[in-house]
Amino acid sequence: MNAPRLLLLASSLTLLGIAPARTAAAVLSSEDTCLLRWARRSTTPATKCLTCHDGSAARPIDHLSNGSHPVGVSYDAASVRVPLLRPRAALPAQVVLVDGEVACTSCHDWRSQTPHRVALSVGELCTACHGQ
Repeated sequence: MNAPRLLLLASSLTLLGIAPARTAAAVLSSEDTCLLRWARRSTTPATKCLTCHDGSAARPIDHLSNGSHPVGVSYDAASVRVPLLRPRAALPAQVVLVDGEVACTSCHDWRSQTPHRVALSVGELCTACHGQ
């Protein structure tokens, strides 16, 4: 990788608040280069994921128009509108909310080896919240 791209990647890591000890070279040495690989799932809002997944640096994800799950939604408010949602206290530990809201990291875990890096298998993931 050339020096300007490495510098840009290092700058992006800093902007995203990723630990300085995790260097751009460490990211580039792996097959996947998600800049949020060291971020805490419980504190990473969807806006951070969409920094790259808007199509500028990674596969674009249009979470509102392509039929995938909405993000940035209060789980408690949604549970009032959707009575089949499990109570927040009943959610498995693998399903995390960011400040009480559904986020990309509620369902996706960078460390997961499952397809699409979901935190649970697809069947388990859906019923984790929608299982009452």
